[in-house]
Amino acid sequence: MSKTKPNISDLSGPSSVPTRNNENIAMFNDTNSSTCTSNSRSKRTSKKSLALEESTNSKKKKVRRSTAVQIKRHVERIGAERLNTEHTYRTIIENVRQQQYLCNGKVLIAPIVKRVNEMYNTNWKLDTIRRRLRDGTENTVPRKGRKKQLPEFIEKSLSDAIVSFINLGCSEMKDQTRRTDIIEKLTLCIEGGPGTLTNFPELYRRLYPSFANDVVVVTGNSRVEARRVKWTTYHNLNMWFDTLKEVLVKNGFAKYRNEGDDGEGELVYLPNKLNHILNLDKSGLTLDQTGSLSGGRDSTRFRSADNAIAFGADRTNKSSCRLTIIAGSTAAGHPLPLHFQLMSVAEDRNKRIENKFVRGISNVVGVYGEDKIVNNRISVNCNATAGMDTVEFKKYLSDSIVPLYPNASDVKGKRVLLIVDSGPGRKDETLLAYLQARGFLLHPGVPNTTHVPQPTDQNYGYFKTLYRKNLKTHFKYRQSKKETVRQNDFPLLVFGNQVNRYEDIPLERAFEKAFSVERSKGYWEKIGISPFTRRCLCDGNVTHELVCRDDGSIDVDADPTSGNLIEYERMNAEAVKVLNNAHYNGEVFQKCAPRRQAVITPLTTANTRARQDAIAGVRYSSQHFVVTKGDTLNSKDYFFAQERQRRNDEIKCLEGRKKKSKMISNLNAKALGLIEEFASKGKEVYKEEDAKSLPVTALIVLCQWKQQSKIPLKKDLILDMWLKVKNVPSPIPSWSSADDDLLEKLKTDEIEMADTALGREKLELQKKSLACLAAMNEEDMKRLNISDDIMEGLQSAIEEV
Repeated sequence: MSKTKPNISDLSGPSSVPTRNNENIAMFNDTNSSTCTSNSRSKRTSKKSLALEESTNSKKKKVRRSTAVQIKRHVERIGAERLNTEHTYRTIIENVRQQQYLCNGKVLIAPIVKRVNEMYNTNWKLDTIRRRLRDGTENTVPRKGRKKQLPEFIEKSLSDAIVSFINLGCSEMKDQTRRTDIIEKLTLCIEGGPGTLTNFPELYRRLYPSFANDVVVVTGNSRVEARRVKWTTYHNLNMWFDTLKEVLVKNGFAKYRNEGDDGEGELVYLPNKLNHILNLDKSGLTLDQTGSLSGGRDSTRFRSADNAIAFGADRTNKSSCRLTIIAGSTAAGHPLPLHFQLMSVAEDRNKRIENKFVRGISNVVGVYGEDKIVNNRISVNCNATAGMDTVEFKKYLSDSIVPLYPNASDVKGKRVLLIVDSGPGRKDETLLAYLQARGFLLHPGVPNTTHVPQPTDQNYGYFKTLYRKNLKTHFKYRQSKKETVRQNDFPLLVFGNQVNRYEDIPLERAFEKAFSVERSKGYWEKIGISPFTRRCLCDGNVTHELVCRDDGSIDVDADPTSGNLIEYERMNAEAVKVLNNAHYNGEVFQKCAPRRQAVITPLTTANTRARQDAIAGVRYSSQHFVVTKGDTLNSKDYFFAQERQRRNDEIKCLEGRKKKSKMISNLNAKALGLIEEFASKGKEVYKEEDAKSLPVTALIVLCQWKQQSKIPLKKDLILDMWLKVKNVPSPIPSWSSADDDLLEKLKTDEIEMADTALGREKLELQKKSLACLAAMNEEDMKRLNISDDIMEGLQSAIEEV
């Protein structure tokens, strides 16, 4: 077979990069030897020639300094030349690789180098290209400068180690790597190894361009509560979305998407059902400006250069006045009625709200259960802490939320879903039964993760920015009037209404803008609930982990970022190995991705005894989430668990009573037997002289018979106690046969829904409904299109009840 030279006629590279002066393109030196030559050489001059030159220059016109425009053009020209040179090098390498691929690795490099140099007017040396291809360093463009103290493959390994160390450190969500940390790691790694490198900050500066594109420099506040980081994981959020998906389909809010359905997401929401999905949350507001961080970069300020003049200051309001608000939105974007919880130590009968507070309030307009625009009033209440508790939460739901859905009922397709975070009242049995009986499902979010999967938390971020801006503006206005900012100004700061009709104070309509329909819909879409896309799983605050099976293998399908984490682990391991083989301390850069087992805790199934027993044993919202996968709080399992717990407590109480009654009966029999025994001997235990002859054991029994628990040890003291309590009525056993029947019933009877708090609440609703039917007249029946036959049957049923 005859050998033929590879054809290079079809070589093609990227288009040429135009420069201002192609004749003066700067070439770069290789790391080990110079890659480009210079035609100009420095000349040595003697003192005589220097003196002659100075005398000549003194007669010439003085040279002017370069202008800013000239300097800018010079820098641009040098930058363009550098870019052109680097572009030429990459084009040569790319063409060589293409020919190696086409010709099975056999390629003539010289024609390629010559052709590309002529194309871009450069002078890359053939030996440089060959050496870099042979050493495997062709990916790095040679640059001018001194010979590097570290080999190029060591610098590449250090760069890979730094990139993988930073990325794996971020995946742990423990702390963010800082520049000083990297310099410290470089010091520990290189120090003591081969070479004489000592300037490690300079080494970091030289390495930084090689990994600058793989990291992002941030300067903001990155501190997050540890409990939030612990719970905000891909596994927890994805499991919560799975449960929410089942709840939405099971209760008639949505259906599974088919191939012919329009839109995006895993579900198709049924008509007008987005208005029946709500999210609400509470947040605190204060009039204090000293500790509020509004975010953003500080603006430039000026102060006097005269030290005799004051430095200047921005006046802020210092106040301990605060309140709590409850707000939210529907999945369709409509805002929920706002609630103010003020601070006051007044009792209920003495609670008052000033007219100035009410003057700044605006109503909230939205569309809810009846698919028509509703003008909602604001609710206001107060307590000693200005915070929400079980009582206030129940009042808000019963007075502000439930009336918005008059057609809601505990029937599929007519229910309302409330997505809430953990807090007071979420596990109150009375409240949950009240809501469930009326068709309201209380669905908890993942504990400690409201900043990611809850839309209202996103609303509050923008709302508080506008609120703080209003507070700053309003404080300046009050200062100009020599007045103070008071509690009555909260509505003005929230709604942005005018302070009075004569002066126009530019206050932002904070609530209207932050909870607008468009903005709220955008937040629901950002979270991934409407449409159901789970978009928040891609949020940067979500922790991703490698899921390990029982055999030690990694489930790459459990988390979409598993491939990235595995790749960074591989990069880190290879870089550490290269550094260690070169006698450096590469272990300082070693890092592994976070891992977790495939099954952390056994999960339970709905409508089973195991689920009910698990719910009965939990105390915190986090435990409820673990055993139920984030199922609704007021489910049937919850009410069965609560009723079973109530029965167990009652059984325990009855058994205690039975045991105590039996003990009293035994003491009565024993004491009466002793009395009869001594009476047969002609002695009476109630007389002091006869009682002295009683043995200690008999005296102890008599004292116990009179319900004395602390009995002394000496006989004289026991005798004195008996003489003091001998006339005290003896206890009578309270246990009866009816109690035995009740105890047996509690132990053996099965729990029915009618026995639970939900069953009792539904029974009360049914009684009220029957009472309303009994009070209906003919006009009411005609209005509801109820026939006479049906009404007669209802009337007879009501009379029987």
